[in-house]
Amino acid sequence: TTLNHSPIASGTGLTVDLGNPAASGSGGNACEAFDQRGQPRPIDGGTDGIARWDRGAVELIPSYLSIDDATVAEGATANFVVTLSEPAQITFTVHYSTTGITAADGQDYVHTAGTLTFDMGQTTKTIPVSTLPDQLDENAETFRVRLYWPAYVLIADGEGIGTINDGSAIPALFINNKNVTEGDPGSSTQMLFAVTLDDASGKTVTVKYATTNDTAIAGDDYLASEGQLSFAPGVTSQNIAVTVIGDNLREGNEVFNVVLSTPTNASLGDASGKGTITDDDVPELSINDSSKFEGNSGTGNMYFTVRLSKPSTQQIAVNYKTSPGTASAGSDYTHTSGTLTFSPGEMIKTLKVVYKGDTDPEPHETFNVTLSAPTGGAIISDGSATGTILDDDTTYFTTYLPLVRQN
Repeated sequence: TTLNHSPIASGTGLTVDLGNPAASGSGGNACEAFDQRGQPRPIDGGTDGIARWDRGAVELIPSYLSIDDATVAEGATANFVVTLSEPAQITFTVHYSTTGITAADGQDYVHTAGTLTFDMGQTTKTIPVSTLPDQLDENAETFRVRLYWPAYVLIADGEGIGTINDGSAIPALFINNKNVTEGDPGSSTQMLFAVTLDDASGKTVTVKYATTNDTAIAGDDYLASEGQLSFAPGVTSQNIAVTVIGDNLREGNEVFNVVLSTPTNASLGDASGKGTITDDDVPELSINDSSKFEGNSGTGNMYFTVRLSKPSTQQIAVNYKTSPGTASAGSDYTHTSGTLTFSPGEMIKTLKVVYKGDTDPEPHETFNVTLSAPTGGAIISDGSATGTILDDDTTYFTTYLPLVRQN
């Protein structure tokens, strides 16, 4: 049950006892407790405690190989030390090879395989394994180096674990700004914010988010939202959807924010995204025509109604002025100009033009009222009205017919 001895005997220059019973180290089936070199012999065979050996053989002193673990930063060389328990009695070899555990061959380390040779008297050898750098933030990764096929020695610990510690910086999280058009009442629009990592990570990255009011109000202009994003290893982009509520109120562009917080396995680069709701509710101004009978004397008032098509949260103003048509300013009406101002929520305003009565028979006469220069985001859809002064001075003619008598 001993190892193959003949290479040891010839390699060390020892002479083999040919079985002389008188010589120490021989004795047939049983043998002395020590061999010719004074080394203890193993107990062979039965359970009677008697050392037994092959006549004339020289026993090998058992030697054991073990390999250490190694830990390095990624990109460095991992050196695995292989140690022999006793100095080598002869030159011998042992094979080795790497295999991955959580580390990947070609991605995290360079696969290495070969043969170690221990010359006589040597007790240590080193196996170098190159590791590979990357930009990926990741957990420490491992691989193994295994010893196998030893010649004339035993393996006590044949597996060394290589640990590659990550040297990459953690990635940073960024969120962009977005804008959408709000839409009509009863409709809704999704505003999608992109949250990105500036580098892929080998770890799961999480980050919390929540909306906050600015000029836009949650519940009126958008639906509040909060939650947590999770980036699986290698994923660099996720979206946050916020619902925008449509209306028909002129209110100008409005803003809310989406704020990132409490990241894991990442830092915050740009933690606030601005959402702009573009107002598409444009109030339109219009003015109606008007008419009045002039009367025979004095003055009268002709009223024109100016309307907004929809309410506004902002103040709106518009200029107006009269211009002659067939009626003449001064003699038929009083030239008028000014500014109408709509307070937030108001939709109707009235302006007045004074006209003059007379007793002159004449055709109906007209003048114009024109709107211009609206403010507050309003536009003019119908900006010109006609004022008609209706003539009520009728001329009566008397006709005399001859009297004809019939006989």
